[in-house]
Amino acid sequence: MTARRKLLINILLFLGCVAIASLAVLYNYGYKICWRCDTQEYYERGRVFVCKEDSELRESGLDFLRVAASRQQVRAQLLLAECYAPQLPQGYVPLDERAFACLSTALSPNPAASHDFFRKAHATLALQKDLQPQLMHNLGLLLEEGVLKQSTETPTAEEYFVAASQQDYFPAQLHLGMIYHQRSEYAQAMHWFEKAAQRYKDPQPALLLGDYHMQGKGVVANYEKAMHWYRQALLTVQKISVGLNRAEQIAAEDVPRARMDMTLRKLQQERIFKFKTLYYRVGGDASMYEVYCCGDDLTRRIGTVTRNIEGVEASLDPEVKRALSVTTAQKTFASMNEGLNWLLTAYAKGQYGNFTKFDFRLKNSRTQN
Repeated sequence: MTARRKLLINILLFLGCVAIASLAVLYNYGYKICWRCDTQEYYERGRVFVCKEDSELRESGLDFLRVAASRQQVRAQLLLAECYAPQLPQGYVPLDERAFACLSTALSPNPAASHDFFRKAHATLALQKDLQPQLMHNLGLLLEEGVLKQSTETPTAEEYFVAASQQDYFPAQLHLGMIYHQRSEYAQAMHWFEKAAQRYKDPQPALLLGDYHMQGKGVVANYEKAMHWYRQALLTVQKISVGLNRAEQIAAEDVPRARMDMTLRKLQQERIFKFKTLYYRVGGDASMYEVYCCGDDLTRRIGTVTRNIEGVEASLDPEVKRALSVTTAQKTFASMNEGLNWLLTAYAKGQYGNFTKFDFRLKNSRTQN
């Protein structure tokens, strides 16, 4: 082998070693460099790296988030704002809870930086449509708390809450209901409380709805409806307290059960003392009554009582509202009078509740067709 050939081989071996060493360095430290990364990639790498065990990776993750934020990446701005905030508004939920948990412990509170990042993010988001309901709710809370400043070019806090509520976001529905409740705008509060109560995540909306019906706030007082909502509040408590020990479950159920006991006493008093006179009239013949009830002219037909081969059948008209205790719209009896009494009672329970006593009076004699 000639000296020239040996030299060439040595040069190639040297270059190979340099290449291998370079690759090793890039493998170990490449995370510090984001080759050809766009803004979104900086954010995605940053949110992952800040949760790594390696301190250098976490530091690089923070650097990547700062780069993304400087390039107007909204989620990076929000994450940094949340982590720098001394305290977030009650009910505020970070969009990336895992990255927030990792990074917030590493950053010292910095109110000025937090406010600046929130302001920049909001300036961009206020111009966008179809925001996530959680994000809209967060922005509403920031405006409500004064962290963000209201302007004529941005939605109000209430507008954010309404938009999030319309997308069935439970925290916004509950919060919006409380806003109207505190203003004594009970009709609007009831609308959002009813939607929130159907989610069975918090007993408060159902409890407040029960209070409205118990106390006649925005509605006519109705103890049966109050009992319905208190039962739903109890069911909600039972759903969300699964996993607690028995003593904790009993304590959690104390409030709705106390409300139910109070309502039951009211219902019992109402049953004893409440007495309502209802006038009715009948038309038809001896084998078929058409029954009309209520109002000065007694023109509303509530059903029929008909004699057939099996006996006497009483039937409520389909438009008549039935109480839960009236399980069927038709029933068979031995006599026309029994059928008539059931028909009138079933109608009255649907209109006035199960705990009212009724005095049915025939206002006009039965006419012949």
